[in-house]
Amino acid sequence: MAQLLPNQFKIECRSNCVVVTFLPSSSVYTFFLLAEPDDIRKFGRISPTGHVHHGQTGDTGNYHLQEVMDMAYSLAVQSFDK
Repeated sequence: MAQLLPNQFKIECRSNCVVVTFLPSSSVYTFFLLAEPDDIRKFGRISPTGHVHHGQTGDTGNYHLQEVMDMAYSLAVQSFDK
């Protein structure tokens, strides 16, 4: 498996979500902002599961799928908290 680096992701904060694109495969991970107080207490402001749309390779290419998802989520949370 290839080494995963934060600079391989593009992050875009929107009014209701954070969109993270994994550049090597053009896979897009969309993490929606939570509105319900109970959900926010449990998970934080961003949904822990993202909507995934795989790009040109149909998956994450030479990168481990769960590691890409985990880093995308981590970067989404960091970007939203700034």
